[in-house]
Amino acid sequence: MAAITSMLARVAKLEVERVPPVLAKFGGEEGWATFEAEAQAGVDEGRYDGRDMPVVLRSIKRWLQAC
Repeated sequence: MAAITSMLARVAKLEVERVPPVLAKFGGEEGWATFEAEAQAGVDEGRYDGRDMPVVLRSIKRWLQAC
């Protein structure tokens, strides 16, 4: 049983290492999804421009993944 636990710990570590470090500060993919949802809510409420914000989000995501 210890071998299985050890293997699962190693797999979890590998999965965490796949996320770029800067994106990990956002909470990984789940954190990024939350950020995107909040930005979309801002567009829907009129706080952000609906033409610009999708471009800004794509640019930020590309930048985070490149780091």
